[in-house]
Order: sequence, then structure tokens, then C-alpha cells
Amino acid sequence: MRKYKSRQASAEDVRTVFVRPGMANLTFVGAEVCRLGPGQSWTATVDEHYEYALVLMSGSVEVANRVIGTKRLDGRASVFDDSAPYVVYVHPGEALRVDANSEAELLWAMARVDSSAVATRVYEPKDMAIESRGTGETARLVRHLLEEPGQAERLRLVEVITPGGHWSSFPPHKHDREDPPTESLLEELYYYHMKPSTLWAIQRVYGDDGLGEAWAVYDGELVVVDRGYHPVAVPPGATAYYLNVMAGPTRQWNFTVDPNFSHVPGFSVPNDRRVP
Repeated sequence: MRKYKSRQASAEDVRTVFVRPGMANLTFVGAEVCRLGPGQSWTATVDEHYEYALVLMSGSVEVANRVIGTKRLDGRASVFDDSAPYVVYVHPGEALRVDANSEAELLWAMARVDSSAVATRVYEPKDMAIESRGTGETARLVRHLLEEPGQAERLRLVEVITPGGHWSSFPPHKHDREDPPTESLLEELYYYHMKPSTLWAIQRVYGDDGLGEAWAVYDGELVVVDRGYHPVAVPPGATAYYLNVMAGPTRQWNFTVDPNFSHVPGFSVPNDRRVP
């Protein structure tokens, strides 16, 4: 587990936090978070060995690409609004330019691929499946952004809103070894926002091999989970948002639930597909 703190965006570098394959034990997945002001532009750096997805977390922008042309995307004001974001899937090696009409926050997700049969396209908020998941203190809201078959070669994207006093990424589960159909190797990133922004969530990452870490995670921070179980807890009085970016050698999503939680009512089924 590794945590990256946010920094102030500037006219010279609009990125606030980023991680790429080759950093933090990552092989497949990466992400950059960018903040743009009105009239500011950003052009993605692309590589033919990666597929990409732009998540418009908030704000209004115009995106330009040779396949989709120029499109205006009027997104939500906040990640805590009752709405999913726009997502633009970008085929390997294709350029993308973003021009901001307002203050805007973007996440540029990437996954290493050998090739991709998926064409560049825009997914609108109405295209996203939204799910209420869990019960009681594990209840949370899940927005499935890029998880359907055929939407990407390796990338998976999901947003989760967790109320105060609740748990998410629960029951604790892991996907750090390629052992189909029991478990898949999927590297995972968590990008956080908190409401109020001064509060925090707790993310624990642990394993049977002695791995055991816990972090207070603040607004605008990014957590890398390359192995281990990885539940999240949110204190009363706070609401947590995180955007998960996942990728591995395949796009299969199989995982192992911590057997120590098999006694918890409603969470005793191994490989329960309800959890992110």
C-alpha cells in the first residue's frame, strides 16, 4: 500500500496527484488527477501500449479526438451530487485534448495493454448503472462507470459514496494473484474526496503474509493497493467518495473474501460479487 498526497495545480502542471506503472509496485494500472480553470487546456500524453479513460469528476469541458470529434460535456458540480460522471474511453495511442469551460477536475486512468479492440467513445451519466450495496453499517452507493463487457480491454472504473459510520470495500477481500476462477490479479487505485473536506477516512490493507498497514486518507489523496485485503471505514460526521481504477493481466474480477469475516450475517459467501 502506498499513499500519495495532493499538490496544488499550476498553469505549468495541472496535475494534483499521479501514479503510473513502474511506480509503487504497479505493472498494469495508473492515473493522473488534473484540475483546470476556465479557459485552461490539457492534452493527454498517450502511448500505443496503454488504453485510457477520462473521468469528468466535476465541471464543464470540451473534449476533442479524431474519432469522436469535439464534444461539450457539462458535468456535475461535485462528486457528491446525485449523478454519475461523463467517461471518455480512449483507444491506445489516440490523442485527447480537454478545454475547460469552468473549474473542472479530471481523472485520467490508464492500463497497460497488448492491443485493444475497443473504439474511442463517450459514455454519458445516463449510461451508468447505479447500485445501493450492503445493509446497515455496510450500506453505500456504487456507480458502475466502466465495468460492462466490451467497454475496455483491461480497465475497470467504479465510484463509491460511503456515509459516515459505514464501511465499504467490505467484507475485506483481495485480488492479488492470478488463480482463475478463484481469484484474479487486479491492481487497484483509490482516489478520495471527503465531505467536509477537512475530515478523513481510514483504509486498512493487510494479508496473511504479515502485511498490515492503516492510513488516515484525506481529501484529494490517492491510495495504491497492489496486494492484500483493503476495507475502508468512514467516521460519523463524514461522507467519503472514492473512484476505483483497476487493471490486471485480464479484466476478470474474481476475489477472495477474508475467511475471518465468514461469521458476519449476509457476508459469508466466498467471492461475493457485491463488493468493489
